[in-house]
Amino acid sequence: MMIIAAHNGKDRKLPARLIYYYVNAQRRRSDLAFFQVELNFLQELLSDHFMQLTVDSEGRKRSKRLKTALFQLEKKIAGCSVRLDAHLHLITSQAEKPEEPGEALAAGQVALDQLVTELTGRYRKTKKELFALITEVIRENKFLAG
Repeated sequence: MMIIAAHNGKDRKLPARLIYYYVNAQRRRSDLAFFQVELNFLQELLSDHFMQLTVDSEGRKRSKRLKTALFQLEKKIAGCSVRLDAHLHLITSQAEKPEEPGEALAAGQVALDQLVTELTGRYRKTKKELFALITEVIRENKFLAG
C-alpha cells in the first residue's frame, strides 16, 4: 500500500515514520473516545444506581472517592484529546512538507504515548476498584433481600 501526498502539484510518497505517527495517533484518538464512552456509562452507573445502594459508610466513602476519580479521569482524557488533536495537526502539516519529520514531532509522539499509557493504567485501576465495589454492593443487597 502506497500512501502519497500532494506537494507543489506533484504526488510523493510519505515517509514511513510520518505514516506510523499518524496511524498511532489515530489509534490513540480511538482509545480515548472509547474511554470517554465507558467513563460516561460508569459515572452514570455509580451515581444513578450504586451510590444509594451502598449500605455502610465505608462503601459510601469508596463510592464518593471513585466518583471523584472518574471525574478526574474525564478531565485528563479531555486534556489528552486536546494534545492529541494538536499533534495530529502537526502530523498533517508535516505531510505537506518534502522533508522527513523532525525531532519535535518524534518527541511529541513519545510524550503522547507516555501520557496515554499512564492514563490507561489509572483508568484500569479505577475500573477494577469500581467493579469490586459494584460486586460488593450486589452481594450485600442480595443478602439483605434474601
